[in-house]
Amino acid sequence: MPNENTLPTPETRREMFLAAAAGESVSKPEPITREEMFLDAISSGGAGDAYTKAETDVLLAGKQNTLTTAQQAAADSGITSAKVAQYDEDSTALVEIVDSGAKNMADMGKSSYSTTTSKGATVTLTGDTFTVTTPAGETTDDDNNIFFNIYFDTASTCILPPGSYAAMLSGTGIDDISVRPVIDSTVISKPYGEPVFFDIPSDASNNWVRINLKGLTSYNATFKLMICPKALYDVSSKYVPYCPSMEELYETIGDVNTVLEEVL
Repeated sequence: MPNENTLPTPETRREMFLAAAAGESVSKPEPITREEMFLDAISSGGAGDAYTKAETDVLLAGKQNTLTTAQQAAADSGITSAKVAQYDEDSTALVEIVDSGAKNMADMGKSSYSTTTSKGATVTLTGDTFTVTTPAGETTDDDNNIFFNIYFDTASTCILPPGSYAAMLSGTGIDDISVRPVIDSTVISKPYGEPVFFDIPSDASNNWVRINLKGLTSYNATFKLMICPKALYDVSSKYVPYCPSMEELYETIGDVNTVLEEVL
């Protein structure tokens, strides 16, 4: 930067070299002493590769010291876009892994359920799909009495280990249906048409699911149930059919081998 204070006219040889080193435009004599040689080298840019202060000031004149707002935004956008693209790619891969694995723990093949509700609705299960119908004209005005239970084994014992879970329905007419976990015979009331989040404590002795139907004059609902760990639901809320875990597959293979050994 230029000197803020005006320097006096140099009078001695030393002052001439110092003024030149400070970037002032002065006529220097040929350096004789060691000090003059060093000062001359500073004012001349050393070996000639560097600019003098005056030359640097000229080159920097009109140049910006920092990025403009638009330039900074463009730089930030480039960084953000790259991070977002990488995040989206990683998230997509994680969702594919979750949805293709043993996410849904509701094994309809091992379940039992009520075939009717207290208000006369009929419940049928085909594969993993429930169908609930109510005879036309039947009045179902008491939500708490319109339900059926789904047990995942005949003894109604604990089917989920301790942890946090999510339960949801996929299908038609589900806005008028509520999934209500039952833990140690205590019903956990939940809103209609929404996923349910609940915890299984370590001391739970049994648990199952109650399907509550909203008070309507008739029903025609078809839906599937998914129960999965809350952590997996947070990655992907998509319904996927039940898929056995590796542990369950090993148990099945062991049972088959036992039967084969008995037969053979």
